[in-house]
Amino acid sequence: MTPAFSVLLCLGTYWCFYSHSSYGWSKCSDPLKLVVTGLSAPPSLAVLPSSEVASGQSMTLQCRSELYYDWFTLCKDGKEISRRRTQSHGRGRQADFLAVNLTHDGTYQCYGFHSSSPYQWSSPSAPLVFLVSGTFSTSPESENKPSDAAALDYTVSNLVRLILAGLILVLLEVLLAEHWKSSMEPPVQGVFAEHSGQSSPQDRSEEGNE
Repeated sequence: MTPAFSVLLCLGTYWCFYSHSSYGWSKCSDPLKLVVTGLSAPPSLAVLPSSEVASGQSMTLQCRSELYYDWFTLCKDGKEISRRRTQSHGRGRQADFLAVNLTHDGTYQCYGFHSSSPYQWSSPSAPLVFLVSGTFSTSPESENKPSDAAALDYTVSNLVRLILAGLILVLLEVLLAEHWKSSMEPPVQGVFAEHSGQSSPQDRSEEGNE
């Protein structure tokens, strides 16, 4: 099993519970979603109708891609806040995130993914930074770096993370296997020789010398 494949098996949504006894369990925790990003080209994110907006005003953010993603998800400061099913538009797909209430500073990005692989996302779009002054701007890094280079950078960094996480999983599997093997071995018992009436050759030799 390759490290990358081991990581893909761990993707999904997780919850945890606790219990003081066998008669009841707590409420489930908040969901923890594990996704991998950077597996395909990033979509683009734009503000409609323009980048000028007053603080507190609702705006529309449009995510678009030439790749045929089934879904787009919108994130603010790295946290998913909404997702939309895409619609056909020209030679690609797009989704409009309506009535996004802009009340605080934040960085917005969108990702694309397919229904068959909901935890395997594309590289993120170029970030849109909303400032209290009421304007959107792209980050300096996204302006100075070509989109292809950005996609490659995200892909390489995520591949490194996948390999490291896979190696950690393999190490844990080895440790668990060793622990299980040691727990299955029977305890070492002492060997006791019963005393019999026959003397050993050494005892007979000592008696002859006397």
